[in-house]
Amino acid sequence: MENEHVTPFVDATIKVLETMAFVKPVVNETCIWDKQKSVAEVLGIIGFSNRDENIKGFMTIGFTKSSIIQIVSTMFCEKFETMNA
Repeated sequence: MENEHVTPFVDATIKVLETMAFVKPVVNETCIWDKQKSVAEVLGIIGFSNRDENIKGFMTIGFTKSSIIQIVSTMFCEKFETMNA
């Protein structure tokens, strides 16, 4: 998957987190998915394809447990201290 296809999703995710959770995410370099390697404690997976399906793929966004608890607490204006597995 080319960076030109992934970059708009990364940019939009950053904007949403900045606007709704008042955090500035740190973006690591993009890479090919390694099924054997744990990326983070909490993962979100976004699938995408175009109409002709000649572009197919997915991207993941990873968070530490503490960072996602902080983000969710800020977005819902409610203090969360734990999360269910």
